[in-house]
Amino acid sequence: MQVFRTLCDDESKVFRQWARDNYVPLSDIDDMWHPFVQDECSKINIALLEKQMSKEDDEESHCRNKMIRFSTIGYFGVSESWRQRKEAAHDRWIVAAEQLRAIEEARK
Repeated sequence: MQVFRTLCDDESKVFRQWARDNYVPLSDIDDMWHPFVQDECSKINIALLEKQMSKEDDEESHCRNKMIRFSTIGYFGVSESWRQRKEAAHDRWIVAAEQLRAIEEARK
């Protein structure tokens, strides 16, 4: 039994646009939303997380360069806030992956 109605191309675009306009990134994705909306919300989360990870990789590279530059005077540390941001981003990736798995299982 199909719970959600089948959408034509124009309708799917409207549903996806609704998700882009209304979904708050990294918030819960409601199982009651149409699969097209759930899929778009997942794409929003993935894009945001990839952007954050890229930014954090840039920061990590900057920190490494800084550590190399200052190693001659005994500076070997990385700020605690950077580590906390990295761990928080990792946690958000795990949540997004769990959401994607739940969507895939719901589609089966």
